[in-house]
Amino acid sequence: MELKKVVLYVNSGTVLPEILSDLSPEETELVLLVGCLSLNEAKQKLGEITNRDVLQEMSSNYETRIREAEIETFFHKEQLRLMELEKEQQIHNRMTQSRDIFDSLLASYQKERDTMRKRIDELESENEKSRDISRQTVQTEAIQLVKRELDTMRQILNEKEKQNENYKEMFERTMQKVDGLTQKRDVASIGKIGEGKFLELALSTFRDFEGFQIKDVCTIGGLGDFHLQFKEMTILVDSKLYSNKVNSTSREKIKRDLVNNEHIQFAWLVSMDTFVDRFDKAPFMFEWVNSDKCVCYINCLQKQAEPREMLRSVFYCCKAIHKMMSNENMEKCEVGILKEREMKMKDILSKLVKNNRERDTILNQMKGNFERTDELVREMLNEETNELAMNYYRVVIDWWNRNLEKTESLEKIKSTVVWNQFKRDMGDELGEIDCNSFKDVLSSFLGEEFAKSKTKGGALEISGFRFRENVEK
Repeated sequence: MELKKVVLYVNSGTVLPEILSDLSPEETELVLLVGCLSLNEAKQKLGEITNRDVLQEMSSNYETRIREAEIETFFHKEQLRLMELEKEQQIHNRMTQSRDIFDSLLASYQKERDTMRKRIDELESENEKSRDISRQTVQTEAIQLVKRELDTMRQILNEKEKQNENYKEMFERTMQKVDGLTQKRDVASIGKIGEGKFLELALSTFRDFEGFQIKDVCTIGGLGDFHLQFKEMTILVDSKLYSNKVNSTSREKIKRDLVNNEHIQFAWLVSMDTFVDRFDKAPFMFEWVNSDKCVCYINCLQKQAEPREMLRSVFYCCKAIHKMMSNENMEKCEVGILKEREMKMKDILSKLVKNNRERDTILNQMKGNFERTDELVREMLNEETNELAMNYYRVVIDWWNRNLEKTESLEKIKSTVVWNQFKRDMGDELGEIDCNSFKDVLSSFLGEEFAKSKTKGGALEISGFRFRENVEK
């Protein structure tokens, strides 16, 4: 509820009742309304009664209403006090309930903690027992694991040799299938455009040649796009309309197609707008697949000044080579012999490269197996070593704290003296701790400040410590 401020003016000598300063806004509003009503009534009766009567009557009414207001104010104050006492009692009750709940939870937690501590102690004792039993079998299991790994690697090597032969046969069959299955729809549509352009050029170029025919075999896998049949020979043609260079995949494909077609000696890989990768030093270049088959790579046929003359030139070159190859009575010339040797060397080198890759793969697998085996053995040895070291360390430190104490004396003690005393005290409980391991433990926790050796491998000279008085030496 919003409040507003009202300023009233009275005579400077007027004495106001003290209760006005303690009235609430509602009571003040009531006083003003009652006073205004009373004033109006007084003005109406002003002609009937004198001013003195009016003042007396008004004074009487005011006193009555003031008493009523004081009684009502007292009632409200008492009611507020009782409400505050009731709220305090409710808060106290809630605090008491919360404290009881907290005490019960704390007791439950302490009971559970004690139970868990007992369980942990039981598990630690069981762990110590199982560790003693497993320690004896760790080394045997490690040796057996290494032996199994070695046997497994030998079997893998034998299987790899068999798999390599199978992979070779599968690779050749797969490549033939890939040639027919990896053609996508957009690539096929672009290929149709390139085939149409080459077909138009070939018909206009060779239409007057004796016995010329062209067969469209693009729908048959492994035969290329066209077969150009002349009187002298047949040429396998594969046309490409690429935006980038013709890659090695296309080159390998046309060579496989040429080898599979035994009655054809020449193949053309025609790139209409781009170059053929690795064979782009001239408008057309040759590559021998073997001693009887040759591939011609034609670069940027459509961009040549006279593409038809280019095709005729390639044809006459192939015709001249074919004539040399078809003369059975002529002895092989030196160029033919060198060519045959070159092809044999290529075959041998390719086989060597494959063998080297297979060998590297097998060696890498063996290396990985050995590394994993070494890592497993190293983890077992590290765990065993750390466990033994901690056992040594704990036993030696406990004995040291019981039998020696710090001193300001400059007298030094030899580690051999301490070792002899430790050995006598431990007796049968000495276990596998020897003099060197005992000395290593002392060096690790004392440091060079208190333990130094004059010679490498010699006894330590310990300063700042002495045997306790109750120790029998």
